[in-house]
Amino acid sequence: RFDRLAAGAWQITASKGGYVTWQFGQRRPFQPPQPISLVRGQQFTADIPLTRGGAISGRIYNGAGDSASGVQVRVYRARMEQGARRLKTVGLADLTDDTGGFRVYGLPPGDYYVAASLRVAPIDSIVETTYAPTYFPGTGDLAEAQRIKLGLGGEATATFPLLRVRPTRISGVVLGGS
Repeated sequence: RFDRLAAGAWQITASKGGYVTWQFGQRRPFQPPQPISLVRGQQFTADIPLTRGGAISGRIYNGAGDSASGVQVRVYRARMEQGARRLKTVGLADLTDDTGGFRVYGLPPGDYYVAASLRVAPIDSIVETTYAPTYFPGTGDLAEAQRIKLGLGGEATATFPLLRVRPTRISGVVLGGS
């Protein structure tokens, strides 16, 4: 209950760990709802049902088939933005454990990409320096990445190898406009 709210436009969000975060008036995940317009002294009731989110879990291993621990795993969804397809992070990133295992949960229904990258900055650092990502099922090229479709409260598995990153030297000449 919220008392003595000022007149104006409001949004109400409900969230709980492991469940899909939802805003009042939202028709589908990731879609912005219309704001609730209140006048002075108006009362309003909002019921927001929460549903258990989906999860993607799996294992990351190296080229020799050994578990890769401390690998950062992120889940993305593709979205058109300014005429180009861009990946947006969904959910919280996870780090693989000593068995190479990970689990990202609380995901709304949809199509997702999973990427793993070796983090070289310390865990508690604000810098998120990582090597280039490897996308499920084991490619460095997003065009070859496999989408994972999750239903409401669904579970999916993504087990794949982390690509080795080879050091590369780039050289060239920078030319001006003239």
